[in-house]
Amino acid sequence: MMIVNQPRRTSFSSRKLYAAMAIMVFLRSISSFQATRTSGRLFGSRHPARSILRLHGRPDSRTEMVNDLLGSVVGRAMATLSTKNSTSTTTQQAQSTKNERKKESAMPKMVYRGNPAITNTALAHSLWSSVLRPHIDTAIDATCGNGHDSLALARMLFPSQSEDSQSRLVCIDIQERACENTKRALEKDYSDILEKDRIQVLLSSHAPLPLSWVQDEDADLSSVALVVYNLGWLPSNDEEGGKDYITQMGTTLQSIVDAMLLLRIGGMLSVVTYPKTNEEEDLVVRTFLECAALLSSNIQTWQGFLEEESMDTLERSAKEHVVMSMERLMKEGDPNQTWRVSEHK
Repeated sequence: MMIVNQPRRTSFSSRKLYAAMAIMVFLRSISSFQATRTSGRLFGSRHPARSILRLHGRPDSRTEMVNDLLGSVVGRAMATLSTKNSTSTTTQQAQSTKNERKKESAMPKMVYRGNPAITNTALAHSLWSSVLRPHIDTAIDATCGNGHDSLALARMLFPSQSEDSQSRLVCIDIQERACENTKRALEKDYSDILEKDRIQVLLSSHAPLPLSWVQDEDADLSSVALVVYNLGWLPSNDEEGGKDYITQMGTTLQSIVDAMLLLRIGGMLSVVTYPKTNEEEDLVVRTFLECAALLSSNIQTWQGFLEEESMDTLERSAKEHVVMSMERLMKEGDPNQTWRVSEHK
């Protein structure tokens, strides 16, 4: 899964922002703890734990305080043990916890090198929710398939009923059966929004990316915050499934460039590829997005990277597709555009 961000123009990176938030919370916790003790200096000591003890004065007063504290704890413990109701409640809680653990152990879990792991789908949905602003932004599911991702996006954009909602969800697929499946998935909880055309399911190819919904009077292209792709073919229970329609390298690249030109600053492009289904498409998409990330690099040009990459992996036709896509992105896009790309396997 490839995640592409067009970051906001700030003076520091998002990673630094998270670090600043963590430090702020930590300092706030320390300050609160210190305020309950005394106004003495906590950070000036080489041994902070010893400093806290010294703040309380003489050893005798500390001993009395500790004894009082222990006595209070022992007294509460004895009172709890002597109360039948408390014991019964504790037993019930323990049994309930045990039952919950049994249920959790029976649930299928992803494991990576012996450790619990998150699925790619769950990771993608989590990243999407960090970008989308409910009742404000527009999202496009460019390969809606059976509607699972579209339903997740609808929940993010329309978490509650709102007459003033400006959000839109556009779901696109070239197969009629896929569009029907997506509508069926959405109708249960979002029939009213479908009727208002705030959610639209379009029977169309994703290349070029259809913009028929922009014809609406209140449509706002600047609100497009997320475009998602789940490449490959339509999953189905029957033998043939949707394998008659498989996404292709050329149309996929064309659609991705359309999406990148459409995204607002701070928006996200999410692409899930399947190397075993279409190895060439997977390789070309990853190469193109890596080239896009080098547009703002002072270390290496995308042309230089492409020359190195194409020597071992890319065929000539595939390289030409990447070059044409990059040239179009630079010609039609913002001269100062910046893309951050991350890959999750």
